[in-house]
Amino acid sequence: MIAHEPASIEEAGEILSRLSREKQRCLFTGAGTKPGPGEPAKQIDALVRTRRLSRIVEYEASDQVVSVEAGILLAALQKELAAQGQRLALDPPFASKATLGGIIATASSGPRRMRYGGVRDLILGVTVVRADGVVARGGGKVVKNVAGFDLPKLMCGSLGTLGLIAAATLRLHPWPEAEVTLVARSLPTGSVPDLLDKLREAQIEPAAMLATRIGPGRWDVAVLFEGFEAGVRQQQGRLRGIAPFDPGDPWKEHAAMRESGAVRLKVAALPTALPQVEQALFSALPDARIAWRDVWIGAAFTSIFFAIGKSLISLYLGRSSVSSSFGAAGALIAILVWVYYSTTIFFFGAEFTKVYARKYGCGIVPSRHAQFVTEEMRREQALGKPPARDAEA
Repeated sequence: MIAHEPASIEEAGEILSRLSREKQRCLFTGAGTKPGPGEPAKQIDALVRTRRLSRIVEYEASDQVVSVEAGILLAALQKELAAQGQRLALDPPFASKATLGGIIATASSGPRRMRYGGVRDLILGVTVVRADGVVARGGGKVVKNVAGFDLPKLMCGSLGTLGLIAAATLRLHPWPEAEVTLVARSLPTGSVPDLLDKLREAQIEPAAMLATRIGPGRWDVAVLFEGFEAGVRQQQGRLRGIAPFDPGDPWKEHAAMRESGAVRLKVAALPTALPQVEQALFSALPDARIAWRDVWIGAAFTSIFFAIGKSLISLYLGRSSVSSSFGAAGALIAILVWVYYSTTIFFFGAEFTKVYARKYGCGIVPSRHAQFVTEEMRREQALGKPPARDAEA
């Protein structure tokens, strides 16, 4: 694979034009912080990196608009804007490493989207290099620009499938005069949607909100206010009149959580559906750690039963007259029998591993913000009692 790092938009056009003529497949990348979204790349002949496209093309502080090349790091751009008391109101994962082009291509955002919108709400114009090397431009430098096709918004979340995002023009916001976070501790799952309804009724306008699961059916809800100091004080007073809130700062922990782990899920749902989302996610996702030696014993047990079942099913199908009795459907019946047996053995193997680890092995240790749930704890939760942190199954 050949890597290209164009230093200008014109050079990027020449590179893509040559790759197009040679029928080569290329992959666009910035800092490489979000390779997961989208269809996995296959048979890539060339790599086009944008890290040398890192200039601030134009910055009008009085108009709160900035035009930059796509390879600039968000952290570097924020540093330049902060000198003028302004910022780009985006807080995506990997904010210190991500390039602006990658943020646009993945439509990446964070909790502040609640107040300022996502990248598609802040982008005003875009410069794209098409697959044939032609440079296309869309949008403009003003907020009220509705002339022509809305190419900038189309490029948000395009994952590089529509062309190389080479530059963009974005709307800015003033740096807030004051910033305060208040946290409501250990709310039951059903109380979180009720809290949101009360916020709307009290006309409270937070810049961001964050709900962190601290245990089965229990959440910490953080509310961020930012803006002029007088307005922030007023919003705090209204919020404390709704429910007990304490000062807190969960944002660093939240940022670390978003950037760690092998798997990250993005689920979109109405706030009222939080109980259903919690049940669907945490009834399926592992929430505990188990020793590898216990896992190997469970895997060996499962493999033995897998082999026995395969032999027995093969012996039965070989000696029976399934194909003669059912004709063409005989093959389908054989497949369905094997699928049913396989899923049953997988489930049985998982249950065996759990029982063995807890009774004879090293035990099962709850992950952070997780704990075992017993029937007694479920009854207490139904009655509104907080779960005991040291409970065991």
